[in-house]
Amino acid sequence: MFSGIIQSIAPISSLKKNEHGATLALHFNEALLRDLNIGASVSVAGVCLTVINIENNTVSFDLTEETLTVTTLANLKELDVLNIERSIKVGDEIGGHLLSGHAHSIATLLEKNDNGILKFQLPEELKKFVIEKGFIALNGASLTVIDYDIASGTFSVAFIPETLRATTFGTLHVGDYVNVEVDQQTRAVVETVERVLAQR
Repeated sequence: MFSGIIQSIAPISSLKKNEHGATLALHFNEALLRDLNIGASVSVAGVCLTVINIENNTVSFDLTEETLTVTTLANLKELDVLNIERSIKVGDEIGGHLLSGHAHSIATLLEKNDNGILKFQLPEELKKFVIEKGFIALNGASLTVIDYDIASGTFSVAFIPETLRATTFGTLHVGDYVNVEVDQQTRAVVETVERVLAQR
């Protein structure tokens, strides 16, 4: 599990396709490497990945075909940087909201304003799981929806300058894609209500 508080960014050392999907290697700083072991879960751009190898400062992860299909990770290239969060431990402060790192789909950046407000387009299948003032995770960051139009599936989130500086959001351009994980509690409520109504 993760809290949606990005701890650092990490550049890509390599992304190599193989018969199972791909292997992604990232360059971790010393803080991210501290007590990191093979088998650990790490949120990489909002996607929960398992560490398969650690060699000096290079940490490697396997990507399945499903991960490559559903997320933005298939379109990465060497030296791209990604948001990173190590998994939380019992007793850690939850500064954002609980995330699984199981990205549901991809959203598109529509507008980027100088005041730190970014506007995104949701895919059709996620529209019903988002509410104004509710939680949403983009590229692993826990954010609050400040404006939402359910008909169009467009929503906005606000960033302080420090978040834009310390994450990959500051370098996003209109038309770029981000990984989306909707709030699991909201999704559970919506799907439960739909099932109950369908049975009546």
